[in-house]
Amino acid sequence: EWLEFLVGEVGVRETARAIDYYETIDWVAEPVAEDLQSYLRGFDGADSGEGSLTIDHHTQSLQYISQLDGDAADAFALSQLVGHRGGGSDGIQR
Repeated sequence: EWLEFLVGEVGVRETARAIDYYETIDWVAEPVAEDLQSYLRGFDGADSGEGSLTIDHHTQSLQYISQLDGDAADAFALSQLVGHRGGGSDGIQR
């Protein structure tokens, strides 16, 4: 579901770059990143998304990762924090 979201938003190439980045900052372990890159190959030719990832995309990715890691409480707290602090799709982009 998470990979489908990212690929739909920014395409396969940017999603692959995001996975590499998330591994670099220790959001995902190396074996997990390798598995995600393997799954991503199944989306070949599905490069419909365009653009680059925004802070909102990264925030949503962190929520997905927290849920996958079994840390639903942290994922919920993060979603509440983001919802109250603003930012939204019109927020800062990097």
